[in-house]
Amino acid sequence: DLKLIASRYASHLKLDPNDYEGSLQQYRHYMTISYISGYLIEKTLSVDNLFVMMMIFTSFGVDKKDYQHVLNWGILGAIVLRFVFIFAGAALISRFAWILLIFGGFLVYSGAKMFLNRNKKEEINALEHPVVKFMQKRLHLGPLVMTVVFIEFCDLIFAFDSIPAVFSVSLDPFVVFFSNIFAILGLRALFFLLAAIADKFRYLKVGVSVL
Repeated sequence: DLKLIASRYASHLKLDPNDYEGSLQQYRHYMTISYISGYLIEKTLSVDNLFVMMMIFTSFGVDKKDYQHVLNWGILGAIVLRFVFIFAGAALISRFAWILLIFGGFLVYSGAKMFLNRNKKEEINALEHPVVKFMQKRLHLGPLVMTVVFIEFCDLIFAFDSIPAVFSVSLDPFVVFFSNIFAILGLRALFFLLAAIADKFRYLKVGVSVL
């Protein structure tokens, strides 16, 4: 319904209800740009997350032959969690627009913190984390299952950075969700690529913090 689209995107698009084809083309162009922008933002911000995943694998002593299996389950879980996060966030933004200011402030804080700590070497001892200790003592889970759970836990934290950044490009939850998901689906291949050349990215933190 063109009238519904025109009212929903009135602040972004000037659609003429009498020019259906022209308005539809303009709307498609806007949605395409929004999707590509969201995809590139999520992909870029996810690069730093891959290095954290490498440290998690090392901390849990995961064999390289199990990397792909763990990543598959990790990505599947991330899709479910981000679906909930994105649509819940979109519902909140539609009712309380000022939440975007909080998201924006959090992004500035995260970027500044990453830039100031750019020269510090990151170390993760996942076995000492309270969540991991609880799973070991109470649930008696194996190392691969704990690795997947810990990756999901970290991805949820990372989502507080990347998802608000995509919401700054588009408020459409479907654009935000699918740009996130397709960016995440490409992380598995990117992980194995970066694992071999991780030491070459000297200015990664600077670039991500500026973005």
